[in-house]
Amino acid sequence: MVRSRLTMMIGRTLLKTLVAVIACVTSAPIGRAADPDASMIRLEIRTLRAKNEKGERSQQISTPVSLDSTLEDLRPKLQKLHFRKYKLLGTEVTDVGLLQKVTVPLISGDTLTVRLLEVANRRIGLWLKWRDKAGNEVLDTRMHFNSGESMLAGTDSDANCGIVLAIKASPVN
Repeated sequence: MVRSRLTMMIGRTLLKTLVAVIACVTSAPIGRAADPDASMIRLEIRTLRAKNEKGERSQQISTPVSLDSTLEDLRPKLQKLHFRKYKLLGTEVTDVGLLQKVTVPLISGDTLTVRLLEVANRRIGLWLKWRDKAGNEVLDTRMHFNSGESMLAGTDSDANCGIVLAIKASPVN
């Protein structure tokens, strides 16, 4: 009789614990938004052509960069790269919801697939997959950065030329 009561108490406790664990697991979101209004972001992707003149050494970081006036906000970041000339090729803007995957065709013929993973405390977490014209993977990564700040990703096509993406994400109000 004592053993069966003990067994029943342990059984009830295990059952309650199991129900609580199942409730937590099924209701836990995979991505996070700090508030319901921040579950959507506006993504601005600027595609830049990066160049050096033929014969120009690509490591001359101290040489000032030459850029379109529309890229002036990126000057401090572009100055740190090994290219000296930047030209805006195009800008794409799209809205992305929490955990939504969106593929954006870029002016260069490449594509950028983006998934919004998190919006919390003015920080945004994105998964990015960049593919070139031929469908080859250029980049597959997760990035976390401040809302409204541009983040750079780039690739060299040869010693004197490359493509840089300036990606900025801000919550949609």
